[in-house]
Amino acid sequence: MADPKVELLRRGEAFWEALERRGVHTEILRIPANFPPSGTASIELSGMGTPDLLGGYGTFTYVTTDRLALLGKNISGGVIERVDNEDGVVRAQLTGPDNPFLRQPTKVVADFEVHIDPAQPFAKIVVGAEERLLREGEWSDWVKVAFPLIKTQSIPAQVRFYLRHVRPELELYVSPINLDAEAPALPISTPASFAAELAAATGRYYTQGMPENTGALSAGVLSPQEFLDQATIAGDEVINQFPYVLSHFKSGLLFYYFGNADLVSHMMWRPMDP
Repeated sequence: MADPKVELLRRGEAFWEALERRGVHTEILRIPANFPPSGTASIELSGMGTPDLLGGYGTFTYVTTDRLALLGKNISGGVIERVDNEDGVVRAQLTGPDNPFLRQPTKVVADFEVHIDPAQPFAKIVVGAEERLLREGEWSDWVKVAFPLIKTQSIPAQVRFYLRHVRPELELYVSPINLDAEAPALPISTPASFAAELAAATGRYYTQGMPENTGALSAGVLSPQEFLDQATIAGDEVINQFPYVLSHFKSGLLFYYFGNADLVSHMMWRPMDP
């Protein structure tokens, strides 16, 4: 059996390829329809079209103890995990892709726990060796997640948590499972080391191509304000990386894609127009 590979399906010559043939240094960051990176620019970071770890455009997880939450609603962009609160501890799972080492299709999972404060609006989230203490209405930073395959191998990934409520029912949003920016399991940059270089210099970041979670807003998992907060986090990452990229750019062509305003406008313009 041949080793699986990721193939760029875009056809035709990209504009930067003509420049590179003429000796012009090009840096192409987050341009749509360039996953996996073509490898024909000097520096590339894939953008729109880059999947999450499940191979889609972004599947969130909504963890809740409310048995009736969102019943009958179309949650096409995510999954609901209904859990139990056992003396202040909720045990849940994140579901990853199929384990390639098994003959029968079997999803890999990463267990985590939510420890709910008995009196205050706080919860501690424990994922492997990672711990985050969140207040209601607070977003976590990026949390590393490992999906075990066999004893010696696992798939690295990263997620963000948003604690909506701890009472009367737990409501916890988990972002789509992003490729680990420091060690992506799929090719997302040229050279391959550039994605990790950017993370080391500016912090972890959304690697999925459209990070603004429009599906969670459409499903009612995130309110309009919560969606805007999440979109701001995603947009700020791109803005905060730009000075680093620009400071290292010396000559040639730099293409740097800011897509945040476009994605947000698609979702939020309609409430402004009666």
